[in-house]
Amino acid sequence: MMKHLHVWLSLIEEVVKAKPAIGARILLYTKTAHRWGYVEVISLNPLIDVTARTWG
Repeated sequence: MMKHLHVWLSLIEEVVKAKPAIGARILLYTKTAHRWGYVEVISLNPLIDVTARTWG
C-alpha cells in the first residue's frame, strides 16, 4: 500500500497548488478515512460491494 504513496502525494500536491482550500479538505478527508480504515481493519477493496442503494 505504501508503494503508491508518492503517487497520491503528487496528485494532492497539484490540487493544493491550484486550489489550496480544496487540497486541504482532500488531505483532511484522506487522513480521516485512513484513521477509520486503520481502526476498522478494512480489507484492500472495502467498497467492492457498496452501491448507491446501500445508503438508500
